[in-house]
Amino acid sequence: MDRIPSLGLLLSAESLCGRRTGVGNYTLHLWRNLSSLPDIGSIQLFAGLHRLTPPDSGGPVRRNAPVCGAPKAATPDDGAGAPFWRVLARQSRLADAAYRAAYRVRFRLAFERAGVPRDRACYHEPNMIPRPFGGVTVSTFQDLAWHRHPEVHPVERLRWIERHLPRALEQTRRIITTSAFTRHEIVSVLGVDPARIDVVPLGVDGRFHPRGPDETAPVLAQRSLSPGGYLLSVGTVEPRKNLGRLLRAYANLPSALAERFPLVVVGASGWLNSPELASMEALERAGRLRYLGYVDEAELPVLYAGARAFAYPSLYEGFGLPPLEAMASGTPVLCSAGTAMAEVVEGCGLQVDPLDEGAIAEALRVLLEDDGTAERLSALGMARAAGFTWERCARDTLTTYRKALGLTDGNA
Repeated sequence: MDRIPSLGLLLSAESLCGRRTGVGNYTLHLWRNLSSLPDIGSIQLFAGLHRLTPPDSGGPVRRNAPVCGAPKAATPDDGAGAPFWRVLARQSRLADAAYRAAYRVRFRLAFERAGVPRDRACYHEPNMIPRPFGGVTVSTFQDLAWHRHPEVHPVERLRWIERHLPRALEQTRRIITTSAFTRHEIVSVLGVDPARIDVVPLGVDGRFHPRGPDETAPVLAQRSLSPGGYLLSVGTVEPRKNLGRLLRAYANLPSALAERFPLVVVGASGWLNSPELASMEALERAGRLRYLGYVDEAELPVLYAGARAFAYPSLYEGFGLPPLEAMASGTPVLCSAGTAMAEVVEGCGLQVDPLDEGAIAEALRVLLEDDGTAERLSALGMARAAGFTWERCARDTLTTYRKALGLTDGNA
């Protein structure tokens, strides 16, 4: 293929401004790996109309001054304290259309001043709903959990998606999704032409790899843990992660097994999670659980590598990065059947019905008691995870940009 001239990229990066979870990690690795590709001439990270200073070592980014007259932020729920014109835009369709048109102009001018070439510029929104923009837009749809499981999402978020999704689908020239499972969901639920959708799987960072006891023990000792002596679960504590059923299944394990392998839960507290927090507190009092909350990216790979097994019976996922990170770390995995995780794990872990607490408990027992099964799944998981790289994710994402800009025939 002839070399295609470099293009400019506008990459939305609100998810890098605080503690990073799934979308933030995706955005960070995408930025890092796209930056090394010769066909990318420039990348501008932004949040709203603020340009962002890229992180030097994986930490949060810094917001610079607005590049073009950015308005003040509005209150998320009722707009109290927001400028009059923004409140009006929420109450009137005509005013809303005028607001979005003005925002598109601001957006274009802002990044023209930042030096992004208009004829080869692509805006990528990693979190489904793009900002109003008059140029070429690519959006990543991580999943359709808000549609499949609306009961586990805050009402305000559902209303926001319902309001902005039609515009997002109209504005977005090409859609990226991270699994064939989610591609099928987008086609069947939203009626999107499958020819507009590219499946670009995520990658796994090289920090996630097997580590011996000599390497993990010093870090684990600070948490009163020992190598191979605990069961790990990682994810935001919110209903979709199905932590409640995992906790009940774990509580039904034989006492001696639970005492030998305490459950370690890693993840920030999310929303609608009072029952889960209460159950964790009870298990903590019994000495069977450690809730570590959000841990930094230096400690997380050690926790993965030091675990006897990893449990992730989420109700619904569009990909399933934590199981992939566990597999890359040499840790055998339990995950849910029937979602994108089955596509990612592909026979290299134990898959269960996430609604069946008995099945979850039995799979936990196998992973914690059966050394042969654990060793076999560990080897299979490492081999499977080796095929998922962020470099490949970036290259395939660049191909989508080219398609969106009309710089390829679509067969690249």
